[in-house]
Amino acid sequence: MGTLNSSGVFAFKKIHLQLLLVITIAITGWATYGEWHGLFGMHMLGYDYAFFYYAFQVVLHHQPGTQLYNMVHEQAFLTRFQFPFIPYNQYVYPPQFAFLASIFGLFSFRTSLALWMATSVVLFSFGIYWNTKMICQFRDKMGIVVIGLAAALLTPFQLDVGVGNVNSILFAAISLTFYLLYKKQRWWAGVPLAIAIVFKVTPLAVLVYLIFRKQWKTAASSFITIVVVTAATAMRIGWSPLLLYARDFFSFGKTSMHNGPAPYNQSLIGVLGTFRQHHWLQISSHSITVLFFVYAILAAGVIFLVLRRPVRDWKMDYALASLTPLVFSPLVEEAHMIFTIPALFVLANRARNLLTGSPSDKPGLSRVPSAKFIGLLLALLTLMLLTILSLPATFFLNFVTYHWHQLFWMHTQMFWVYMTLLVVTAGYGLRSRAESNASVLYHPHRHIS
Repeated sequence: MGTLNSSGVFAFKKIHLQLLLVITIAITGWATYGEWHGLFGMHMLGYDYAFFYYAFQVVLHHQPGTQLYNMVHEQAFLTRFQFPFIPYNQYVYPPQFAFLASIFGLFSFRTSLALWMATSVVLFSFGIYWNTKMICQFRDKMGIVVIGLAAALLTPFQLDVGVGNVNSILFAAISLTFYLLYKKQRWWAGVPLAIAIVFKVTPLAVLVYLIFRKQWKTAASSFITIVVVTAATAMRIGWSPLLLYARDFFSFGKTSMHNGPAPYNQSLIGVLGTFRQHHWLQISSHSITVLFFVYAILAAGVIFLVLRRPVRDWKMDYALASLTPLVFSPLVEEAHMIFTIPALFVLANRARNLLTGSPSDKPGLSRVPSAKFIGLLLALLTLMLLTILSLPATFFLNFVTYHWHQLFWMHTQMFWVYMTLLVVTAGYGLRSRAESNASVLYHPHRHIS
């Protein structure tokens, strides 16, 4: 009878998982069609990738390296493919990125764009898989598929792939870094992180975080990889574009920020800027910049306090590390929010453990009523944050703010998402007493439970 009951429960769960899979596929398909149809109608499908493709052509055709950052030539190149003219957009990525990815420039633009999008989808899928195996430790293949489809419903991923940007690839690189740390491959862990840094500078914050965690092997391999890639780039296109990029790095960011505040820029600067634009705040742009620096210093101080304490929960530590490229950036676009996915994974897993009594938590903790309540709160919080980041929510907010302009403040939603995640993950890190199995990510001889 016990066997029959167990089989019945298993069959019941399987049917529910299959139903959830069908519903997820339907919603993801509908939302994807809506997003890409909209991008196509605005001539924005592959827009960001056109700047990359231009840079690839500069490298492949041995043009002067300084041409990488020639806005006039870039905009003229984009008009060939009927993309709209947006005056403050340009190629703002390191020369190393153009060199490493220039192989995509060997194909026609449409073929190259399709290959780039496919690469982003595949690597994003691997990133989801690595996070699932590392954080949730799922063995159910259908469950992993459901999680992957749900992740594909997120606006950051859909927008990133749709415009042909690089954030999905960066997400995969950072996820692989921590997956290799999880597997005790510390020397190899630095390689994908270095690739992420030379593709786009902001993942450098993750490297700094790992240095404070005394991950010397990972840091050393990152530095070696960066040096090798930089030297190879200089041999191909010369040192001039590298020096130009280092000199004008901050001015590139300022130029991009001229595209406007939130919803384009979801950083603190963007949020305060949109409040100022709608006369909610009487404050100068200089004061907004000063407030951002104060916020960045405070955030750095809190993270530094976390780093000075023993690792209480390595998964929460990973979540906090993955947020650093967002926390310290003055420009956070919607596609950049893809870096919140590890933190969302970690919160969902912690909620599941507290609610179900998983042995990965402290023995007996999940049986305490207060722990169950905390698990419920975490589950609701995670569901709310995922909903806010989803395409249906973005469609809804676009509709509401378009018809009722006074609700403009609703389009600062992504700032509040990563600030909430920062508070929760840092809060866990500030709890002083370390768990016995907490440091498995950083110490090679600890057993992973």
